[in-house]
Amino acid sequence: TSDIDKSVEGAPLHHGSRPDVLARLLKPASPMPSFRTSLTVSTLHPGRAPQEVETAARRVRRLESFDIGIEAGQARVTLRFTAEDEDEARLAHAEFLHAVQEVVDVPCAHLAQVVRGRSVPFE
Repeated sequence: TSDIDKSVEGAPLHHGSRPDVLARLLKPASPMPSFRTSLTVSTLHPGRAPQEVETAARRVRRLESFDIGIEAGQARVTLRFTAEDEDEARLAHAEFLHAVQEVVDVPCAHLAQVVRGRSVPFE
């Protein structure tokens, strides 16, 4: 019988092919780690509008989410994003901070990794 006949009968065309190898190759990549930058914001710079804070942050890189709220009586901006590793996250955090500081005063900034939905601060 030819290879074509064998494939029709259900036998593999390539004797060395293994379903487990194919499954490993087709396995979805693990998701990139997620991080949060929390910025306490205060006074807008002259001539700036509140919506420019989000615009400035989104210019840095793609965000998973942007949130602004009041925590402990202070305005806080929370930016969630992905990065390959902690070094890239630190760089992104610094870039976010710089961009937002062009619009508003930022007296306090923190970076954390998101683990199972919770923020784990960097040491």
